Amino acid sequence: ELEKISLATAKELGFPGAGHDGWMKSAVYLSMIKKTFPPSVFAVRRRWGGTDASKKLKDGDLLMAVNDEFIHSFRAAESSVEQHAGGVQRGRGEGKDAAANGAVKCTIFRDGKQRDVEVKSVDLSNFTTDDDIVLFGGASLQKPPFAACHQYGIPMEGIYVANFMKGSPAERYRLLPTSRIVEVDGRPTSDLDEFVSCVKNKEDGASIRMKIVTLQGHERMITLKMDSYYWPTERIYDSERGGDWVRERM
Repeated sequence: ELEKISLATAKELGFPGAGHDGWMKSAVYLSMIKKTFPPSVFAVRRRWGGTDASKKLKDGDLLMAVNDEFIHSFRAAESSVEQHAGGVQRGRGEGKDAAANGAVKCTIFRDGKQRDVEVKSVDLSNFTTDDDIVLFGGASLQKPPFAACHQYGIPMEGIYVANFMKGSPAERYRLLPTSRIVEVDGRPTSDLDEFVSCVKNKEDGASIRMKIVTLQGHERMITLKMDSYYWPTERIYDSERGGDWVRERM
């Protein structure tokens, strides 16, 4: 996620630095011809968890160009990523190689130095969360939603607890909404398939140990006693997107 900052603020962050006055002139020139005053540049405000950007960029990095094209607006940044990461090889040299594998070359300023970083793009269609849900112990479970990954920088891993019903085992044993289940009885649960594999053969009354991680990254262990008679484990999913919904009891 980017934020627009003034040139004065950018200079306080180390931009443009010696020998890089061309970037400053580009910002002023494009501001004049596009009639977007005052002239400004863009900084990394926040990174989405689990993405290539979260590993290679840092909050506060100044983004100057994408595949050698100066970024003067949010739309310019979006268009450049769509063109190059989509395979349109209009860049030069390194930019062409990046475009071929779904990445873009980002020119950034960090600690007063200019750097070129190759960053892979993200297909937002992979962030859908409403086509596969597991009901377990009175809690609704799904993969981590896009908003949580965006706002808190959490990875798209683990089982996200969306909510629970009053009086359910989930409420009684504090399987709290917005937390993620990352282990069941010592086995990692990176997705719903792994979670279902861990719990589907558990008998009524069985106790399950789970490792829970909050949005803030704090870990804790809970023990939940299953009540399969009143709170059975069920999976609800769209057999084909836009097709028939299936409700399957585990």
